[in-house]
Amino acid sequence: MKIIYIANNWIADGSSSVYATYNVWGIARNQIETHLIVRNVSQGDTESLLKSYFNLECPQNLTIHRLNKRFKKANIEYYWKAARLVRRLADEHTAVISRTPKILPHLLRTKNRKFRIFYETHNFFHDLDRRDDLAKKNFSLQKTAFQEKLALKRIDGLICLTHTLKELWQEYVDLPLHVIYPGIVEAHPPQRHDQNLNLAYTGSLDMGRGIDRLLEMAAHLPSNYRVWLFGGKNEREIEQMKNRIHEAGLHDTVEVSGWLTQTELQQRLGKMQLGLLPLKDNFFNRYLTAPSKFFDYLSHSLPTVSSSLPALDELVKHNNLGISVNWDQPNEVAREIVKLMGDPAKYNIMRDGVYRFAQEHTWEKRGRRIAEALFTNHPQD
Repeated sequence: MKIIYIANNWIADGSSSVYATYNVWGIARNQIETHLIVRNVSQGDTESLLKSYFNLECPQNLTIHRLNKRFKKANIEYYWKAARLVRRLADEHTAVISRTPKILPHLLRTKNRKFRIFYETHNFFHDLDRRDDLAKKNFSLQKTAFQEKLALKRIDGLICLTHTLKELWQEYVDLPLHVIYPGIVEAHPPQRHDQNLNLAYTGSLDMGRGIDRLLEMAAHLPSNYRVWLFGGKNEREIEQMKNRIHEAGLHDTVEVSGWLTQTELQQRLGKMQLGLLPLKDNFFNRYLTAPSKFFDYLSHSLPTVSSSLPALDELVKHNNLGISVNWDQPNEVAREIVKLMGDPAKYNIMRDGVYRFAQEHTWEKRGRRIAEALFTNHPQD
């Protein structure tokens, strides 16, 4: 049994690098020969980067292949090199998983292909008319949509992050569809909190993530609440957010950290009481998202205050892992937060439920679920 996972830039600030790294780490922890193929955008040896950035030890059966680019804008060079490496590594007992549809045509050109190909879909280009979250349907997106439609007629299956996403894909493809939630490294038991209540937001600070509504909500919180923004991809984004906080008079309530390594982020989250998920209503957030920030909160037993959208309701509301609110009414959101934190019995029951759920959704257990899903019908593996 062998799994080859193809991602994009490593290591780059953003959830994609984090997801791909923890994913293959979890697979390899199940004694499966695992390969991660990435575009190299970092300096230093791989094991040191795993330790410093992700606080991970590299399993013996995990190999990370960092492919360098000669031409910065020529992505096709990376896809061509990655496909060639797959053909060298793969055999009839191999499942290849890609996060991007752009490499699938290159993999499918393999003559007498014996390995199987799966698309772990974090996005959806099949029907661009439905994408109200995309400002322009440019040539690049049209090309990606064409590649996705063509490739999905010939691959072996899809891995979906939620049942909501599976139901969307069932409208368009006739393929094996496997629903496997993302994971966490480990579940940290709930922590006690004092009179000062800390609310966390992790990730990008762009307005599309609902940060504007989060700031409006913070203005309605009592003085013993503090909102922490653990994110910011660059200095410009961070400075813009600090200016917005100052202009809103929220410098005593809201603080932005800048981008953190996973080690730093986990240390900060251990001091929080709630996680915030103020995503706006659009196609991506309704059907495609399984937010990495939600799993950040999950890892520290933090109930989530989430927008009420199908994909988020599946994760948060249906599992009683937090509360669903209307973030278009920030003052009401603040009231719901104060109400929850003012009911210790309800909060503690919810928090303990988050911890139990987290224990069942580690990356290592996800790796086992991936292996079972992709190899169950191949007993020879």
